[in-house]
Amino acid sequence: MLKSITLFGNFGALPLLKNSGDINNNKKKVIISFDAEFSINGAFADPEHKQPCADAIFAPNPDGTEGLTDILTILSAHQVKATFFAEVLNSYYFGNSKMLKYVQQMIECNQDIQLHTHPCWLIFKEKNWQDKVSSRLVCDDFDGTCKKDIVKVLSECLDIFKQWDVPRPVAYRAGNLHPKLALYDALDELGFTVSSSVDLPIYIPKEPQLRTCNKAIDVHNITEFPVTSFKSMGIREKALTITGCSFMEMKKVLTESLKKDTSPIVILSHVHEFIKKQPISGKVVKNKVNLNRLNQLCQFINQDSRFQFTTFAQLACQAHKNKTQEKAAKKSNCTLSTPVVHGLWTLTQNKVNDYF
Repeated sequence: MLKSITLFGNFGALPLLKNSGDINNNKKKVIISFDAEFSINGAFADPEHKQPCADAIFAPNPDGTEGLTDILTILSAHQVKATFFAEVLNSYYFGNSKMLKYVQQMIECNQDIQLHTHPCWLIFKEKNWQDKVSSRLVCDDFDGTCKKDIVKVLSECLDIFKQWDVPRPVAYRAGNLHPKLALYDALDELGFTVSSSVDLPIYIPKEPQLRTCNKAIDVHNITEFPVTSFKSMGIREKALTITGCSFMEMKKVLTESLKKDTSPIVILSHVHEFIKKQPISGKVVKNKVNLNRLNQLCQFINQDSRFQFTTFAQLACQAHKNKTQEKAAKKSNCTLSTPVVHGLWTLTQNKVNDYF
């Protein structure tokens, strides 16, 4: 049983999530997406003294109340189903059971589980990896990788899902949001339907066909739903993230999207962003600012009839039906922006959160 977090009071018994049923096309769709990934933790830079970590960022304290549990508690309290992109190539270091433990926790809370990969973990397939990382840079994307080799890597990932006895993923997110056209060919061959691997403020793809801003596009039979981006204070390009945006700024982006012809709003987050180390003691504690933002976001979307939460699994079911519509929509990008006051509040709030 998950424990309630005291920051928001005691939720009591966690309710079952609502069955959202069919997507209401009259409402703006919102997806909260989490990259669920472990950390290399400096092991490539200092392999003799550093090693990758997992539990330290998903469940850092013995009572298990910080980290993933806090996230799932909030989602369950608001009956929100989010998408967790589970990174599985870490299995070459940790084995299959480490991430499975947390995936099972997500599934128990009725969350959507899809595939995420960081190819840097492939180095652990090699013997004497410590020597190899000292002599060369470790690649963490599929640049320079042909379709055949990408298919091989992703097939290994699907085998891990099968060993986990977890439903086969239909959606994919590239590590570091570094996509390439050959990747979409590989996804199509393996039966994927949708991707969320593009966000121009984070990375501008080398291939112009992938440079989409807030517009879903069809890439080699895969529907790409980019992470939502906007101009903070009208000048600074930003991804819509929980850790990088105050609730005031997130709310402004959401309401601004109602006036624009955007694809579903995709909010990017990571499991490790909901804990932090205290500046002086170094103790790992809840990141109360980010937890409050997640809580406020869930409450706002549920209470505003203009919006509806969805998941990438649900979008995948609709993707083929909407191919014609999405192809028409991709003709032009869509810019969202927030005023100076919202951006300044985000900067102030994040700076305070860094030090207190």
